[in-house]
Amino acid sequence: MLVWAFAVIASAAPASATTGQTSITLVGGVSTVVQHDDTSWDSTKTLKTPISPDPVTNSGTVTWAVTVKKTAVSGKTIEADGYLTVKNTGANPASIGNIVVNLQQFKKSCKGTNNKTYTNIWVSQAADMADADNGNGASIDNIVASASQEVVPVNQGVCGAKNYTTVLPKGTFIKTGGSGTLEFDSAGNTLFSEPTNVIPAGQSVTFAYQATFDNTFLGLKPGVQIRTETIVSFGNAGARGGSGASAPGFEIDGNDGYNASEDGAYVRSVPTRTSLTVPATCIHCNQLVTLTDTPDDITTDLAGNVTIVPNTFSFSYDGADAGVSQLTDGSGNTYFVLDGSQIATGTTESFTVSVGYNVADCLSGTISNTANLDTDQYDLVLAGLNSALTPTFPYSWDVDGDLLLQIGTDGLGNPINIVICKGLDQDPGDTETITSTDPTCGVPINPPPPPGNFCTFLQSQWVHTPGDATLAALMGILPSETIGTGGTFDATWDSAADIEAYLPAGGTNGALSANLLDPTSTSAGHFGGEVLALQLNVDLGNSGLTLNSNTVDHFGALLICGTGTQFDGHTVADLLAAANTAVGGGSLPADCTGQSTCTFNNLDALLQHVNVSFQQCHETGFGLHHLFVGSCPP
Repeated sequence: MLVWAFAVIASAAPASATTGQTSITLVGGVSTVVQHDDTSWDSTKTLKTPISPDPVTNSGTVTWAVTVKKTAVSGKTIEADGYLTVKNTGANPASIGNIVVNLQQFKKSCKGTNNKTYTNIWVSQAADMADADNGNGASIDNIVASASQEVVPVNQGVCGAKNYTTVLPKGTFIKTGGSGTLEFDSAGNTLFSEPTNVIPAGQSVTFAYQATFDNTFLGLKPGVQIRTETIVSFGNAGARGGSGASAPGFEIDGNDGYNASEDGAYVRSVPTRTSLTVPATCIHCNQLVTLTDTPDDITTDLAGNVTIVPNTFSFSYDGADAGVSQLTDGSGNTYFVLDGSQIATGTTESFTVSVGYNVADCLSGTISNTANLDTDQYDLVLAGLNSALTPTFPYSWDVDGDLLLQIGTDGLGNPINIVICKGLDQDPGDTETITSTDPTCGVPINPPPPPGNFCTFLQSQWVHTPGDATLAALMGILPSETIGTGGTFDATWDSAADIEAYLPAGGTNGALSANLLDPTSTSAGHFGGEVLALQLNVDLGNSGLTLNSNTVDHFGALLICGTGTQFDGHTVADLLAAANTAVGGGSLPADCTGQSTCTFNNLDALLQHVNVSFQQCHETGFGLHHLFVGSCPP
């Protein structure tokens, strides 16, 4: 793939230009050759175990299976990469008919079909071509025969590819078994995708090309002398002058027959040749790949009914293959490098990803995870492709994981890069729906749910419509908002804008470690945001503000019932007081799970359920089943 090509470089037309025709001169060119193969991979992500939240805590773990399969390794490809500059010194535009890249091998002695022995001769092993009618799909193209040094009897004999014939003054190349693809670029576009393929009068154009040849078919050994004979054919040429060879018109642009208005009364073919050897090094494209999956790759839906339990993410390898290496990145995340040279084709490697979650009582939501299988951007110096003095030249990696080879620079000094290896980019993912399994969901409750106008907002909802307007109104009444009262440290926010800069909070659940004013993050992590959201919800109930055309009722006065925790029979305000003590560095409650345990993660989950109980003034499952006025039901 060509990743950069060049603008047309204008130059003054010479005074001797012939009126009404073109005159083409080859200014210069260069070619290089590499050998590579390509490893193919497939990847999937599926749910590994059924999801069933605990009916009491509405929490659980979702586990995914990630598979990576090495599916194939391509045959070896010889790739000729180069560029050439041609100049139209005539008075009219030069139409570009076709380009042929002829891969020749040096032979000390070859016997032709005429029984003559030829010595020290170059003969074609394969040719690639592109033309104006067929683009890169061309399979046969004509040139002016004298532009090529191919000798027909040798080409048609045992030494040649039998891909070149002549009916003078025309020569014809065809694709054969060793042929591949040809990309030819001008001014940043695939040449024959342009509406008009021309070199304007008096100007120069640099063409970049990339031709591939099947070396599994050709069997050319490392060190064998080869060369590229690259021939560009133009229409509307003069009978003489410039580089290359001219001849009376014939078809050069594909398969629609000779057309003087397209092919010209005269055609010219301009060659350039570069002698090379088959490289000893074969670049193994995508042989090394990296599989990553991090906590940042876990997402939940915007409703907020499902939340992730911090510090529960796990990513592990299920096997013991020597071709799979476990590493750790700079952020402490586990990732794996798969080495295709040690993994047999058809082998599937399996990995496991898991994370803990909470789901709001009697509600449902989604949780998603996406892994990433990418080309491993290995050290190019250690691989022997670059020297320590030029670690990023001539080979380099781009942001897409493509391996680039710089084959030169244009007239402005810009690099001319060729993609040698196309980077792998697979993102296997899966989304699962998680629904609360609380057995009381849908069961009629006696006494009925609390009357009144109770309203709560989640962390994220306090900073988005309509919660942001409610926050602004509330902070217009309150001088500030503080969490951590009752503990050692506290954090205070002076305005709605300061709170919006903090919520929603992220990070590991814990306690404050310092007194803070208007922080945008704290050592309390996500838990700090839940405490602030509950503080706002309780203060909203005490504010006397009107929402839904009614005064907001005292949310903090509601009783907590039926959770199995130490807070049953206590008010929401009591829970808030305990949470403030904990976030301020004081003691945690003894039981916030119903199982005589309580961690910051457990308390964070309980606060999430309470904060969602009257979500934007609409009662949810937790409010319906666990919050009551006056007394708990029998």
